[in-house]
Amino acid sequence: DILGHGARHASVREYSKLLSRIAAALDFEPGSDYATESQRLICLLETVDVFAMSCPCFQRRRNFICQVAAPIWGLTADAATRYVEDRIPKVLFGHNNRQVEVGRARLMVLKKEDDGVDDVFTPGKRKNFADTNHALRFMEAIAVCASQ
Repeated sequence: DILGHGARHASVREYSKLLSRIAAALDFEPGSDYATESQRLICLLETVDVFAMSCPCFQRRRNFICQVAAPIWGLTADAATRYVEDRIPKVLFGHNNRQVEVGRARLMVLKKEDDGVDDVFTPGKRKNFADTNHALRFMEAIAVCASQ
């Protein structure tokens, strides 16, 4: 287990999800065995997102990219790591944890009257959210819409 974070082994569900995402993102030439580098980079992104981004350990995700995903798609480890890490929207919290930046959007967090906790975005409070590229890109899109 390259990730070593206690996750179960990959199942048919993960492979189906990967193939579904690749099919939705790309149009391959019928009958051709050739994939361009940009197509392989998109496949790499989806592979990493499905299999590794839920791992909480940054270094293990990077190992997965370098040792598994990049070689599968015929890419160099450096290029693959750089491409994946550059495409992850950053989530930043500021101003007493009442402001959140998701990629290119900045939102103010409304304080509820019954919200006795000032640090609602403290690490560990988001136990049901996996910081995958897919989820973070959706979060960024929603934040952009909400901020307008």
